[in-house]
Amino acid sequence: GFAGVDWNLDAHVNRAAFKDGVLPKDHFFLHSPDEIKRNLDHQLQPMLAAGLEIRQAHAPFPPYMQTMPELMDLSVRMYKSILPFCSQIGVKDIVVHGVPWFANDPNQPTFEDNWNLNMRLYEPLIPVLLECSTRVCLENLFCNHRGHLVEAVCSNVNQAQAMVDALNAKAGRDVFGFCVDTGHLNLL
Repeated sequence: GFAGVDWNLDAHVNRAAFKDGVLPKDHFFLHSPDEIKRNLDHQLQPMLAAGLEIRQAHAPFPPYMQTMPELMDLSVRMYKSILPFCSQIGVKDIVVHGVPWFANDPNQPTFEDNWNLNMRLYEPLIPVLLECSTRVCLENLFCNHRGHLVEAVCSNVNQAQAMVDALNAKAGRDVFGFCVDTGHLNLL
């Protein structure tokens, strides 16, 4: 058996609608930890009753799309509400996927632009993280780019470490970590 689980909170957001340019106006992830708990209790209580520890959660993804830059603000607002909820129920880590980028594609932002986009995603979470016991974990990502699986944000270990270190330096303590997704490693 197993004693812990990864709770996929992403399943509660209609990502297909994002592709159609539809952002949720009033999603329960934008409300208080108690409101989020009320909406997720049907999943939370059976896990707790079975004695499972929620070792980590996965936040809604994607946090940003080039065709819909306003998604970043919505994502940050959601994450700011989800973090206290996770802390309240004892989730130690939550994976917040970064903004992907493709190397050597002239239609994509430069590495520096992508770094800045990721800082714009993660830095606003620092004040909330300093009040919570939950840590945000970046993760090694891949993307399907023109029919090929390619490395994306945090796939390069040196870049991932630099991003985590820079964010923790801004926070003044370790509130960011890293989740190594071995499935993503095997795909690449």
